[in-house]
Amino acid sequence: MKQNKFITVLTLILTLSLSVFGNFTVAEAKAKSTPSADGYIQLLAYDKDGYINWSNSKYIYVGKNMEESETVSEIEGISYNKDNNTLTISDYSNPKTGITIANMGTSFKIEVVGSKNSLQNITSFNNLTINGSGKLTINSNKKCNNGGILVSSDSSAVKITFAKSVKVTSYGQKYADSLCVVSTTKKLSKAIIKKGGSMTKCVADGKSESGARRYICKKSKFVKK
Repeated sequence: MKQNKFITVLTLILTLSLSVFGNFTVAEAKAKSTPSADGYIQLLAYDKDGYINWSNSKYIYVGKNMEESETVSEIEGISYNKDNNTLTISDYSNPKTGITIANMGTSFKIEVVGSKNSLQNITSFNNLTINGSGKLTINSNKKCNNGGILVSSDSSAVKITFAKSVKVTSYGQKYADSLCVVSTTKKLSKAIIKKGGSMTKCVADGKSESGARRYICKKSKFVKK
């Protein structure tokens, strides 16, 4: 029960944050395959207790509506290509940083290159595809209060897709899951697509206040290999 309340509150807080600070809502990304004018990719910094340190967080990409108010930083090991809407993570290892994606369109992808990639968490407010030939470990210290991977939108049927060639290992903690997909779709197979390899069993866990279903994978550890 505590876990369900945590996920619902977290999703509400993050959605409200998008509306207040970015002056938009995730609904704008519902049917758009390319980044919207309010889209962004942010590298979040986390403190030793797993909470976000906003002052040390940086933007990797911002849409034109945010260009005047936000500065884009170059991050060694992470790059974004707008032409193919792909964020490449190449041997980037910093388990105290996480990535948040919003309004980047349904075609957005993360490509993992190399075997030394480590992040605190990934939060996406639209469809997410993770591909590439590399390995990615998420929340290895099990301290992130947002969990490992969260894909969420109460306004559309979002999904996460793992390519056959990529290996992703994500860890959860007491009140946050290793992988959580909040989606309006009615079938788990449509929310989490398995393209190859093995994946830990996932279950549908009721509905959020907006009617979106929560698909929660094994809390302690999620492995796609």
